[in-house]
Amino acid sequence: PFHHELAQAPEPPSYILFHCETASAQGGATPIIHSEEVANFFEATYPDFASRVAALGVRYIRVMPEETDPSSAQGRSWKETYNVSTREEAEAAMRRQGTEFEWLSNGDCRTITATLPALRIDARTGKRVFFNSMIAAFIGWNDSRNVGEKAVVLGDG
Repeated sequence: PFHHELAQAPEPPSYILFHCETASAQGGATPIIHSEEVANFFEATYPDFASRVAALGVRYIRVMPEETDPSSAQGRSWKETYNVSTREEAEAAMRRQGTEFEWLSNGDCRTITATLPALRIDARTGKRVFFNSMIAAFIGWNDSRNVGEKAVVLGDG
């Protein structure tokens, strides 16, 4: 689903690169869309909701497994996500980001990000852009640990 890479991180990368080692025999295309156009559409089509999203921002909620689960697109472990080996290191990384966390009895970690802007001003162009993972989270963050419809909320709760 439509999303921005690492939009759920407080400091997303300025650039991303795409690389294809082996082309898919069928499909496999990565569509790219201008975020300014999406922001314009969103604000024109859903002005009340867009205004709330702009004013309140969004928070992402997910449960990361202790060990990477290759059967799920949301299965990257908290160890791999934060490039750490211990809970203490993960906690330090999450605190730096302003992420709330809860350790579950099975070793998984439930996280709630700090409130992040979903409509931003692009520093290079000065234009308003739709920069978030709201759609991807809502319809795509589903696995044995996560329910997409509960994976993204407005910044007020």
